[in-house]
Amino acid sequence: MNEAAIPSPSAAEARAALAEVGRVIDQTRLTLAHGPAAPILILWGVIWVIADCTTQFYPAAMQWLWLPLDIAGIGGSLWFPARHRVKVKRPGLWRFGLAWGILFFYAYLWIFLLCQAHWPQTNEQWQAFEPTYRRLTAYAHTIPMFAYVIMGLWLGRFLSSSEPW
Repeated sequence: MNEAAIPSPSAAEARAALAEVGRVIDQTRLTLAHGPAAPILILWGVIWVIADCTTQFYPAAMQWLWLPLDIAGIGGSLWFPARHRVKVKRPGLWRFGLAWGILFFYAYLWIFLLCQAHWPQTNEQWQAFEPTYRRLTAYAHTIPMFAYVIMGLWLGRFLSSSEPW
């Protein structure tokens, strides 16, 4: 059989190929690490739509609706990554969870401190509290939006790219 010999790559070509393999490995690790992010975003979007629409048309629901929905959201936010269970070797990944926890602690600490003395107790007080509640809800919704903007600046578009746009 007359087969042509395949030329060996040069040292520069071999280095370029290995660098490309390393880049693909890093990109794959990053994509796997962000795997449960999409279901968590969808979960919280659905929770906010349900809670906001309900309290828009039935304001008294804000007294009892938000806490169970928030508990469901937190439970889902813990369940999706546990179900994902892909072991990705990426040092410092735990910092994302810690950063989210600190951000929400800080945000809700301010809500608590600013509204503690004025938190409504009766139905009449809840009705008077409605405009303030709407502002607080907008504030609470912009906190994760802000965090995702910052994450997009640091991590790149769609939370899956190691290079910004």
